[in-house]
Amino acid sequence: MMTAFLIARQAGLEGPAVFMPYAEWFKVAFGSSSGFHSGSKKASVFLFKFLSELVPFEAPQYLKVHIMLPPFVPAKYRPLLLEYISLAKTRLADFKVSIEDMGLYEDLSSPKEAVQPQCQALQDVEKAVQIFENTGRIPASVMEASIFRQSYYATRFLPALLVPRLLPERPDPRMALIESLRRAEKIPPNAYKTYIEECRVAKEKLLQDGSVEMETSDLKEPLELLTAELEILRELIADQEKQEELPVQMARVSEALAGVLGPTNDQEEADSVDVRICLDLSVPEVPQQHQE
Repeated sequence: MMTAFLIARQAGLEGPAVFMPYAEWFKVAFGSSSGFHSGSKKASVFLFKFLSELVPFEAPQYLKVHIMLPPFVPAKYRPLLLEYISLAKTRLADFKVSIEDMGLYEDLSSPKEAVQPQCQALQDVEKAVQIFENTGRIPASVMEASIFRQSYYATRFLPALLVPRLLPERPDPRMALIESLRRAEKIPPNAYKTYIEECRVAKEKLLQDGSVEMETSDLKEPLELLTAELEILRELIADQEKQEELPVQMARVSEALAGVLGPTNDQEEADSVDVRICLDLSVPEVPQQHQE
């Protein structure tokens, strides 16, 4: 066993052209019910005894792999796993390494010194936006973090994602990801409202400074803008090759429709206006010129 671990670690350092990273090897070897250890209690006890004996001599990157990608064990043997994880976390604390500050896409087996949590969060946001752009879906790692790593998600990832900026005329992948997370109730309403307001303030400041020109959409009447957005939506629906752009355009239609409806008594409802529930134009808040 000692020889196997030494070879896997050394080969992993040579790069993917030679061998898979140590984290991937450990997951493949021990992370599923088909792992070498899962056939008997004797094998599982031996594995965790072996890993526990290594703890005083382990480098932080290997302890992180064992904690974040733990060996699979049947429920009745779970105390073995929990005892090892507790021991490994204690050793990481000696290194002043916090699991909570680890990034979503951090290379667990990298021997390099970990980047600062703020920088790691920015890298996670960029990676998540890239995955969302390619798949049209919220990355699984982001959804898992919102459930199982709430501290990192709420205090690191979301603040890095919701950095105020000049929003583009057409939603870019970053804005589309934010909108998808909002609809999935993974962004608190107050945080989303604050983000939109800060973006609006940033835009007004730039306009006052003359740094940017007024966007064409800002010059249109609300009803005219809504009509234009619906026309784009119609074109996307008709084009089978652009179906992945529909969620983004639906967000634009929702935003334009909110501009037509005007403010409501329930501001939170106004912030999350949805085209499915805004078809009743008889409400008194709708300006008379937009009743049509």
